[in-house]
Amino acid sequence: MRYIVFINFNEFYVHAIRQDEPALLHAPLAVIKNTVVLDVSAEASHWGVCAGNTRTLACRRCPDLVCIEHNPDLCADLFFRAWSTFSRLTPQVEPMDLHVGFLDLTGCFGQAKLEDILTAELWRLRFETGLESTWGGGQDKWLAHLACGRNEWIPPQSESAFLNRVSIRKLALDGDLCERLERYGINSVGSLFRTPRTFLQSHLQLTGKDLQPLFRREASDVRALFPPPVVKAEVSLQWADDEEIARSIGDLAEDAARQLAECHQQSGFLRVTFRSRTGEQCCTLKLAKPARKAATFETILQRMLSEHHPRDLRRITLILDNLSPAPQTQGDLWQNTSQKTATEERFENARQVLDKKYGHQTVQSGSDYASQTPPRFAQLIYARRGTFLP
Repeated sequence: MRYIVFINFNEFYVHAIRQDEPALLHAPLAVIKNTVVLDVSAEASHWGVCAGNTRTLACRRCPDLVCIEHNPDLCADLFFRAWSTFSRLTPQVEPMDLHVGFLDLTGCFGQAKLEDILTAELWRLRFETGLESTWGGGQDKWLAHLACGRNEWIPPQSESAFLNRVSIRKLALDGDLCERLERYGINSVGSLFRTPRTFLQSHLQLTGKDLQPLFRREASDVRALFPPPVVKAEVSLQWADDEEIARSIGDLAEDAARQLAECHQQSGFLRVTFRSRTGEQCCTLKLAKPARKAATFETILQRMLSEHHPRDLRRITLILDNLSPAPQTQGDLWQNTSQKTATEERFENARQVLDKKYGHQTVQSGSDYASQTPPRFAQLIYARRGTFLP
């Protein structure tokens, strides 16, 4: 049996700012990112300010609100201190963002209860850093995320009763869709799973593509992403002409972006080394905003190259440091299309067996058949009337 835990650090960004500015300890505080409230203090929540509000709405609700722009650098120290607490329990620590993430505690405790171990570690973390946390556990990521806030592990025999108590709004669905489901009495995740898909298609006009994220259950393993790895990419040059340098910079940026995407990280600090026959030049750059796209790295490398003008270039080395988890929305957790449903896997296995036995494609899915075959219904209608479509 697997023991997966999802942890959320409450008021993480507010606490990081208050550590840097103690004068704001009891002030109503809101952390702003792209004009949207990212995190609020308890004093601001008392006035109705919550995450997701715009800056204008938040200031209107709380006239004395102190708005601070989000600065990832202020959170780096607290991020490492918080997650280091759990890395002592298990190497399988997967931060999804600075303040939320998964743990895989399977086989990491003996006779003690999971609840007792986590309670002791969270109290120790609160004593050392002042952070308060909520958590939830289950046998997979999907259930652990739904259980977050209950501070308990949901055993398999209690899953059905638990899902009947969880609101469908925890599935990160569109607000309008939740209201339409609630009109038909579908208020919990359990009732949604018991509802036939044909009913949802006929009454709510949901297509199969819309229904697939609703009934998909995340089954991936917890990855070991803490402490964050260091990404290194390197490329060698032979002629060092303008065309080869431009191509090499593009390949270097693509390689670095691919490595970041594989570990779901973003970088805030770059170290670039230009090595030539006469020596090497080292350049460092601290980014104002963490980056993870190849186009960003390519632009930075080209600008550094134009500033330093290395002669007879032979090798370029790029090291990405100060990595942090790439932010993912709650919807990304549920709408991960990389996982196939059990039906799709069975169909694909059957197709491969028949292809191997008969040497050609024998079975087709309905969507593939519809895309390759012209519609026949209208042709039959016109044929009965004595006319034919071209």
